[in-house]
Amino acid sequence: MKETFSVVKGIRFPRYSLKVVQYLDKTFGVIESFYFFKFCYKRVILKFDRADTALEKYDELHASRKFDFMTR
Repeated sequence: MKETFSVVKGIRFPRYSLKVVQYLDKTFGVIESFYFFKFCYKRVILKFDRADTALEKYDELHASRKFDFMTR
């Protein structure tokens, strides 16, 4: 089953993407995807009831992943 959502905020790197989304049922989520070439091989979905908690998790993940990519 495919869930329908709209992207609130997101960023894309060559091997990684991170998005804050709002689902049709008014809940929010953070979707973290890892890519090998064009293919997504791992996807982590975290769901939240409030937008501010989702944005906080997004900022936390973005800061840690940004540091990971800068050190490679």
